Amino acid sequence: MKDWSAYLNQLPIMPEVAAKVLKLADSRLMSFTSLEETILQDPGITARILKIANSAQFARQHQISQVRTAITLLGLNTIKNLVILLAGSGLFGKSPPTTFYRHYWSHSLFTAFTARDLCLFLGYRDHADSAFVGGLLHDIGQIPLYLSDPVGYRKLVETAVTKLTRFSREEDSALNVNHHEVGAKVLQSWGFPQFLIDAALEHGNAQITSQHKLIISAVTLADFLNSQRYQQNPQDFSSMVTHFGFLGLNPTRLTTFHKAQEERLREDRLYQECRAMLKLT
Repeated sequence: MKDWSAYLNQLPIMPEVAAKVLKLADSRLMSFTSLEETILQDPGITARILKIANSAQFARQHQISQVRTAITLLGLNTIKNLVILLAGSGLFGKSPPTTFYRHYWSHSLFTAFTARDLCLFLGYRDHADSAFVGGLLHDIGQIPLYLSDPVGYRKLVETAVTKLTRFSREEDSALNVNHHEVGAKVLQSWGFPQFLIDAALEHGNAQITSQHKLIISAVTLADFLNSQRYQQNPQDFSSMVTHFGFLGLNPTRLTTFHKAQEERLREDRLYQECRAMLKLT
């Protein structure tokens, strides 16, 4: 029996507004009014939503001072995703961004936007938004592991990168627990939807037991494509065969998608705004 408390106690509680927004979306009761009322319960998130809406990326002639106007400008799902991101960005505390912080959010953002875009590319429009949030939170278990021992966890990450092994393998060896398991426990404790819990637990697995296979596979492939960006000799797609099957995809189509994705993200105003907000640029 693993001792989860030692790691879970390192992580602040996710702001209640994030859980409420996800429950609204999961119940399909989210509307302009319900989303606005929920966001207004958290002054900090409200202020940052308005700041993004008034940023150079989205600027209009008149200043936006109402959450309702921001929702109209950016859309229900975009605002919902921003709430989750803004809530998550505070989990590291208010200290200056560390190297791990920057790596974590750079990876999470790329995975989220790429999982979303992959679903759109393949015609799974109804799953794109869920894949985005799944990608955003798939590595959430790394945060309490890092906060419990920043120096030790950084060394663990460096070992995994040097050896080109999965983080979870190094975590299991050093800690007797991995970020997949911790992440699932974190999201479960916050009352988040099951598909997010399953994405945290099963992303990267060759065999998926969850019923949310399409979302998990989109997150897994986005995660995989992110790793390819930093390798001189990219891996082949043999480990992704199961996920190709779930998505109706093949290596040729994934390569086509991947080649265009970097340019797609450079032109994505929201992606660039999120990077700026998280101080990644």
